[in-house]
Amino acid sequence: RRPDAVWHHSLGRKKYKFFLEQPACLSGAGRSSSASREVGLGPDQTGTWGSGSSPSGKNHRSVFQKRRVSGSLLPEEYRVVKNKGLKSLELYEDAFTVQLQDDERKLHVFPSLRPSGRLEVLQLMERMDNMVLEAGLDRRGEQLTELSQMESLLEAVQAEQNIYNTVFHELIRQVTVSCAERGQLLAKLRQRYQSLLERIPRCVKALHTEAVAQRVLNHRLAQEMSRIRTSFQQLSAALSTIREHHHLASQEADQAHQHLAGAVEQARSSSDVVQGYHELYQLHRSRLETQLLRTTEERDCWIQLTFALANKIISTKKLHTIKRLHVSEQSWFEAAEHCCLYLSSKDSQDLEVIVELSDRWKEQLRAFMSQLKSTEHLQRERLSVVHQGTIKWLSFCNTQNKKAGLSSRRVVPMASNGPLLLQMLVLHCECYQGEKLLGCQEQLAELHRVQKTSLSLGLQLLKRHPSPDGELPGGRRALSELDAVLSELLHQLDARVSGDNG
Repeated sequence: RRPDAVWHHSLGRKKYKFFLEQPACLSGAGRSSSASREVGLGPDQTGTWGSGSSPSGKNHRSVFQKRRVSGSLLPEEYRVVKNKGLKSLELYEDAFTVQLQDDERKLHVFPSLRPSGRLEVLQLMERMDNMVLEAGLDRRGEQLTELSQMESLLEAVQAEQNIYNTVFHELIRQVTVSCAERGQLLAKLRQRYQSLLERIPRCVKALHTEAVAQRVLNHRLAQEMSRIRTSFQQLSAALSTIREHHHLASQEADQAHQHLAGAVEQARSSSDVVQGYHELYQLHRSRLETQLLRTTEERDCWIQLTFALANKIISTKKLHTIKRLHVSEQSWFEAAEHCCLYLSSKDSQDLEVIVELSDRWKEQLRAFMSQLKSTEHLQRERLSVVHQGTIKWLSFCNTQNKKAGLSSRRVVPMASNGPLLLQMLVLHCECYQGEKLLGCQEQLAELHRVQKTSLSLGLQLLKRHPSPDGELPGGRRALSELDAVLSELLHQLDARVSGDNG
């Protein structure tokens, strides 16, 4: 249909610009309450009115169609909702006429400014009633069965707002034909009511959001209180257990204290008895010592008297043989006493030397074993690194043998490990030759020398104290066995140092 002549002039378009600024839009966005909803409508859930001067002959598709299966795995509450905003109709001048173009690039026709009669008003009223019935907005007593009451309320408000917006648009067109100022007033009134209806769902949504947040907070507080109550019960049970344990421990401590007090009392009485026995023993000992001293004095006195009597008898009777025997006995006694003193001093000196040599041998052996263990630990670490590198080389070679060609990117890192492994092997070989080997052998020789010296001194000490039968004492055999064992030990250590132990 060709647009009316008034739309071809800029003054006419300026006069009726409220038709262009507030077009009817059912695309799920625009100046309705759909912006308050959390989930946007898809392209199959939007509806548009066909062009024309009246909605009586147009096909209306419901906004609340069944939703299709979502093409995304993300939940709807985590999606970014994008809706196209409603803009004013854009127009462009063709060669012979002026046309309209909306945001979806679908051509629309300018609203008709021809006079309308009562029939169109009745048709508009009937169409509004039918749209209200189709949307189900007149069923006031029916319970809401959507996902949530908030969602159902927003959907109902949006559907009703879309219907009233369409009817208002047609009614404004019919009034504007008679009086443009009345149409402009109705358009402004529709805009005011529309802004009022937009604020109501927003306030309801804010209250609903606050209620949901308060409900979630109450739920979390209830969970926290339940957890605290459970923890309190557990702590109460643990406290009761601790109290019972403390009560039992207190009873055991009291019993132990009573037993200890009894034991202390018994020990005190026993100590008194022991003290009495000790005093009695001291008295008896002092009496025996006095008797022993008196007996010793009497013995010495009798010996002196007997010796004086014997000398007087020898001098009187002229017993020269007995006199010579007495002189020889005194000489032999003095010689034997001198020999015993010499042997005891010599034995003491030899024992001191043997103990000193033994301590020195132990310290040298301990230092040598510590050095040997540290050296062997270092060698073990080096051999472990060499072993791992060799295993890597073997696995690399086996892998490359199975493949067609070699990769230089992998060969270069493996080849760089070769000199490091060779250097570790050289350091390992140097431990069994050169100054380190010579130093270890010198330490072993010093240990062997100290061992031989101490064993020779021990044998000399045993030779000075033969048995009554004239045989050597049994300690000589033990020293011989000890010498053999220590010699074998030093031989094994020499083999470990030189690397001959395998």
